[in-house]
Amino acid sequence: MPPSSWFLTLIWVWCLPLMLVEAEEQQEEVCSAKCGAVTISNPFWFTDLETGRSCGSPGSPDFQLTCLNNSYPLLPSSVRVTLGFAILNISYGERSLHVIDLGKLQLLHDPP
Repeated sequence: MPPSSWFLTLIWVWCLPLMLVEAEEQQEEVCSAKCGAVTISNPFWFTDLETGRSCGSPGSPDFQLTCLNNSYPLLPSSVRVTLGFAILNISYGERSLHVIDLGKLQLLHDPP
């Protein structure tokens, strides 16, 4: 390799980490890893209804959440009868979710 090629390679290798850090910072500005008090991480990802942006790495549609008014993440239901499930807590260590069925919650609050 001629010396000029080595120089260009060295500059590219030196600049690459700076570009990656800048890309990470831009991603963090666009997406929050929280929806309300719930921290969202892999395998879940979500769409913020206010901005329309997807946050996290889009994966399986089964793990897509919706951040509703930045109050709680919503896990849609595959059954059309219910409104979905509000996630109150995610324990990644215990691999568990604490959820509320929004359809049943609405029935409890509606007067008879």
